[in-house]
Amino acid sequence: MQKSKKNEASKAPYRPRRSAEIWSLIGLRLSQLKEERRFTSAHLAREINVSPSQISRYLRDEARAPRTKVVQLARVLGVNPAYLAGESALRDIARTPLPDHVAQLHRRANRMSNQVLRIPDPVRQERVVAIAESLVS
Repeated sequence: MQKSKKNEASKAPYRPRRSAEIWSLIGLRLSQLKEERRFTSAHLAREINVSPSQISRYLRDEARAPRTKVVQLARVLGVNPAYLAGESALRDIARTPLPDHVAQLHRRANRMSNQVLRIPDPVRQERVVAIAESLVS
């Protein structure tokens, strides 16, 4: 009895894999941007709907982020997706720079956001956010 041949038409089309060098570049750039922006892995994970441990795997080059997640991470980090993916040296999305006082407020808001995320009780987190929103509206 002969073994049946697999149906060649049912196979997915061949797509070449990205080289390991590009993927380690993603991990390196993601790590640098995360540190610069003072984002936690939990914050990034929440923004792109993955677990914090998955973000850690991306950072350590133990997992490859799908293209959609790379685009989402780039948007959260405020960089060109091609830069994060290792396909471009152009880091920033073309935009006008923020005035110094606005950039300083932005950095302070990011730090405060990270502090709120460290509050272990989600109910207390929501209260803090509600109070902050009432002050700025």
